[in-house]
Amino acid sequence: RAAPLRWLETDASLVVQKAAEAGSGARLPNSPARIHKGRFSIPFAGRRVFASGAFQYISPRVTGLGIPLRRVFLADTTLSTVRLSASYDLVGGVRNLLNWQYHHPVDYSMDRILANGRTFFVKLIWRPLE
Repeated sequence: RAAPLRWLETDASLVVQKAAEAGSGARLPNSPARIHKGRFSIPFAGRRVFASGAFQYISPRVTGLGIPLRRVFLADTTLSTVRLSASYDLVGGVRNLLNWQYHHPVDYSMDRILANGRTFFVKLIWRPLE
């Protein structure tokens, strides 16, 4: 976590792995070699409202049947409040902003399932006892 500017909060992470089956060395299903994540948040309105964005990259994976799945680039955006009122806050945003079409490996009765495309959400947070 970093704050390169007083008004900007950032996070970033990187996962690098090589998950393989003991003995054969075969790549394990749903085990990407790399996952990159980044997030930024900008407060405004006296730090009562935050505009945030997040990015994620997942390297190619394979399904339980060994079918390769393409890499994934995802972007999200969120607008949230902090103490909008004494008892309420509001959060809204868009997941998979670029409407990236991709699959998740599952390995049950199906080998893979289509992930959600672009989705919108709104959440009202109520704190009745505060």
